[in-house]
Amino acid sequence: MLDGIMAELLQDEGLRVNSSTQNAYEVAALMQKGKADVVLVAEELPGCPEAVREIKKNYPVVKILLMTGNNNEEYALRLVSSKADGSILIDGEGGREILKAIHTVYREGKYFTAEIEDMIHEALRKAKFLDRHLINLTPREHEILRLIAQGLSGKEIAAPLSIKENTVKFHRKNLYEKFGVHTAMQMFKAAQKHLLI
Repeated sequence: MLDGIMAELLQDEGLRVNSSTQNAYEVAALMQKGKADVVLVAEELPGCPEAVREIKKNYPVVKILLMTGNNNEEYALRLVSSKADGSILIDGEGGREILKAIHTVYREGKYFTAEIEDMIHEALRKAKFLDRHLINLTPREHEILRLIAQGLSGKEIAAPLSIKENTVKFHRKNLYEKFGVHTAMQMFKAAQKHLLI
């Protein structure tokens, strides 16, 4: 897939490909060797989130375009938090969509395919809905949420907090209600999805 994308990029006379790598960790290092206007990163590459954050921190004017095979809301939330300037789904559109995305993000600053925009809107809508229910979490509930996410039992949570196990059960019940879930795993996934732990 990446070889095909590279072939498309090399055929576009309006682009110059400075370098490429199979590891996102190397992208920031490559940036030091030559100027880039747009950085195209495969979201599935090792080190992608860290590389995006480092590039945006050190080179704020550089546009970052993420390619992904993920079409779910978890990815949409990661995308928003990453501060990337655009994203495209790697599917049947292939190189033509990528070329369009590169030129658009360079000229206009942003580019998201319609499907990804829909995912972002839906993910943010759900996140705002959830936030309204989480706004009343107490500091103790936040603490217990974090410990539950670590896989600790009620007894293991109670001891370091110097509270009774029944108190932990009480807080766990309240957390389930606020998250609208029935198990610790569901709560963990919801909290992780919305960047709460």
